Amino acid sequence: MNLLIKKISSNEKGFSLVEVIVVLSIISILSALTIPSFIFGIKKNKFEEMKAILNQYATECLENYRQNQKISNVLPDSFQGNKKIKNTGYEFLDNPNCSEISVAPIDNDDNSLFQFGFYIGSQTGRFLAYGEPSSSSKDALEMCYSWAGNNCNNPNLIKAFKAVEKSEKKKTNCINNFLTRRNNGIDGELISWDDENNSCSKIIYIVDGYIYESEEEFDEMNSQLSCLKWLSNKENSKFTGKAKFNDCGSKFYFFYRGVDVGSLVNLDYEILQNNIKICETAIERKRKNNFSGPFFFKNGDAPKGCEKVWICNKVVYKTEDEFNNSACGS
Repeated sequence: MNLLIKKISSNEKGFSLVEVIVVLSIISILSALTIPSFIFGIKKNKFEEMKAILNQYATECLENYRQNQKISNVLPDSFQGNKKIKNTGYEFLDNPNCSEISVAPIDNDDNSLFQFGFYIGSQTGRFLAYGEPSSSSKDALEMCYSWAGNNCNNPNLIKAFKAVEKSEKKKTNCINNFLTRRNNGIDGELISWDDENNSCSKIIYIVDGYIYESEEEFDEMNSQLSCLKWLSNKENSKFTGKAKFNDCGSKFYFFYRGVDVGSLVNLDYEILQNNIKICETAIERKRKNNFSGPFFFKNGDAPKGCEKVWICNKVVYKTEDEFNNSACGS
């Protein structure tokens, strides 16, 4: 029996030291290859989750812009602050709003994570995604490219974006100021936006709300309107007489009760006819009131044929002889 046990024991074999070292080396190599990939996969999944959230916020902010909201004062409808993204390893930068939302990694020591986000122009509605990955991390660069493309590590593009928005804001303010002054009925030389010089420097002339882009057109129209206003004032005041106004040219106007009758002859005729009518009205009033005797209209200062009449029993006589032969004659 003892011989049998000894025989069996002498035939048993274990792992040699070389074999153990080889196995451990293989395990180390596999770990070196798979564990970093596994860890990066987790980080990438969290990045993709954060990217999806930002995409959702961008969509909501663009909708707010389309509804004419001031996007620098509003947040995305589903925004919940850091509470919603705490498991992604990111946090929002200060004062997020729909014109700019950015996130940064909580762990600043991990160069595979980086700040990224988006801008939406409050003036133009343009969308710009950006990222600031470490240039020494291939993984970070690849993740950033999936979000922002060539806008990664491109501060000049962001600077240009902001410059366009600033210019558009100036343009909007300039045009709004111009329209406000025009709508308030202000005439004369106003300033609007000059697209060629990209500045608020274009001179536009306004007359009664109409726009003229040259001073010559403005002066001509302003003179015409000034003349029309002068004529209107003469009409409203029932002016009678001869008058001239520089903005109406060199001609004289002959107004009778606010109406231009065209010549001095016509003016005199209208005045005469009016005086005759006044005189005849005065005589008729005397006749109806049973006046008897001679009547001098304005002490004889009256149109021909109406200087003096005689009235008797509501009958008007043109001569004194006719009056004397009437019942009222002496």
